[in-house]
Amino acid sequence: MNYGEIFVKAAKITWKHKVLWLPAMFLSIFTIAYSVGTTWWSESMTAMSTELQQNPERMPSSFLSSMGLFFLFAILMMIISSVLGVFNTIIVSRGAFKAEQGEERLTIAGLIRDSLPFFWRVFGMSLFMGLALMIAMIPIVCFLWVAVFSIALSSIQTTGTTTGLWLAYIPMLLCVIPVVLAYTGFAEQTFLAIIVENDSFGNALSRGWNIFRRNLGVNFLMAFLLGLLTWIVSYLVALPMQPLATRLLFTGGNSDILTTLLYLGLSLIYVAVFVIVQGVISAFYQSAWTLTFLRLTKPSVLSEPAPAENV
Repeated sequence: MNYGEIFVKAAKITWKHKVLWLPAMFLSIFTIAYSVGTTWWSESMTAMSTELQQNPERMPSSFLSSMGLFFLFAILMMIISSVLGVFNTIIVSRGAFKAEQGEERLTIAGLIRDSLPFFWRVFGMSLFMGLALMIAMIPIVCFLWVAVFSIALSSIQTTGTTTGLWLAYIPMLLCVIPVVLAYTGFAEQTFLAIIVENDSFGNALSRGWNIFRRNLGVNFLMAFLLGLLTWIVSYLVALPMQPLATRLLFTGGNSDILTTLLYLGLSLIYVAVFVIVQGVISAFYQSAWTLTFLRLTKPSVLSEPAPAENV
């Protein structure tokens, strides 16, 4: 497997077909709006709690109804976020596949139409595999927490400190990270079996598992490299925002109007940059996985140039 060729080709596809940035950008805007809405609701509930302490008789009508509306809102937002995430995966994967096949121009309308036949299978597979991961992680997490608690208790009894607690997190991470990498590799191969090869639900599971287990090293390494790259870029983008967030946290509403407008303008610029970067990262990430799938399933077709036809 030529990893350098995959990363270079994914970068070229990402830069040439900027339309592939749009799904993740839209998802990022939605996520930011949801975060702002949640923050506003939290502040409203804090104010309402203060009011209820003074007027307890309003508890049934005001507080409970607000809680119910919030939970309905949260469930609706989770569903919308899941739908947007699935469309992002399908659209970028189909776009990368078409670009690899030589299509020069991609449009968002065409990609959306092309993605519709795959939506329910990918959405169902996402729910199924997410539930399976959660069930599989329950005993692992419980065991690890018991181990961490035992080490911390032993550390307290012997040294009087919880120094051992931090050391216990190292083996915990070493156990969880391989599970996450394995899930990522298996899930991506399964999704792409649907998106690229148009497999049914059951066939995609079987196909994804066969590709994953026959290429364990490739899948683990790709999951690690792409995950690490995504984390590094996201961290570097978030880094400039930390001084601004700290300044806003400590000044609160005590700043003058010009300073407040300056912070607001800088925040809007940061949000715009953040949204664009998320679009680029997502397009590169999914393009790289799509190319990996194509190389593992059709290496002879896609890595060698087609013979010239005689005229």
